[in-house]
Amino acid sequence: VVQPSCSMPVPHHDRSRISLLTLAWPLMVENVLRVSLMSVDTLMLSRYSQEAVAAMSLVSQFGFFIQLLYMMVSIGSSVLIAQNLGAGRPHEAGRYGVASLSLILALSVAISISVALLAGPVVGLYRLEPQVATYASQFLAIYGGLSFFMAINVGQASILRSWGYSRDPMLVNVACLALTVAGNALCLFGLFGFPVLGVVGVAASTVLSQAVACGPPPH
Repeated sequence: VVQPSCSMPVPHHDRSRISLLTLAWPLMVENVLRVSLMSVDTLMLSRYSQEAVAAMSLVSQFGFFIQLLYMMVSIGSSVLIAQNLGAGRPHEAGRYGVASLSLILALSVAISISVALLAGPVVGLYRLEPQVATYASQFLAIYGGLSFFMAINVGQASILRSWGYSRDPMLVNVACLALTVAGNALCLFGLFGFPVLGVVGVAASTVLSQAVACGPPPH
């Protein structure tokens, strides 16, 4: 019988032995980054138009509510995945992960279509100034209408954390925030000859960064 030497790599790392602190601090940073996206949009739009900032104060409430709906589904799936992993059933845990992504995708598509169609009428209920209402409708229609990218990102992050990989979602959201800032700067300040797109450009930049975040995490 050949005994493995101490220099041989261990093929599998026991993720169950990871400390609570190791799991918790990346999760805290990830949530701060995720919530900061719309705050960064509002801050950068303050250099563009006060009406746009007023519109963002309303849109942010809808944005946080949409994000909360997606997180509710992901939290439920993470509990089921963790239970099966703890019971030594990784195959079942994987099946719950796939099912949770399918569920959150179906839910997010329905929500995205509803928000895209109802953004204007809902904003109209608030009796805002015409320019503020226009900005709010534009941002909400783009951000909410394409929020299924955010939903996929939230679902993927939840599955990774359930398996003990809490740093990967954090790194993805760091890149997401950096892309948002860069895209906003292009759309608001016309850097490198890029056209100034205002609120529409900022909304598109935020959605694009979330779409990129749906890709594989950096290693």
